[in-house]
Amino acid sequence: MFADAGKTGSIVIEDMSAATFELMVSYLYRTMNAYLRLDQAVDLVVASDKYGMTGLHAACTRIVAQHICRLDRHHRGEVEELYEYAATIGNERIAEVSS
Repeated sequence: MFADAGKTGSIVIEDMSAATFELMVSYLYRTMNAYLRLDQAVDLVVASDKYGMTGLHAACTRIVAQHICRLDRHHRGEVEELYEYAATIGNERIAEVSS
């Protein structure tokens, strides 16, 4: 998860992109943009679940559900893996909204 900081005084987080980390920090400082793309919201659901950020997790779960609701039936098949992931982490909200 975290690479050795050594004597540089820096920490390398290897399990998420820099963009996702920046979004997490902006959430902490309440400067996060209200609109997130689906891929950003999914990445933040994963990261917030991993790091126990329940408020961010709930907000991003709602955003993912909103994106899924906007998809027509033809495109819903493309996010099947997202449904499976949501089920594994207990996001009943996505499953309810998308059915």
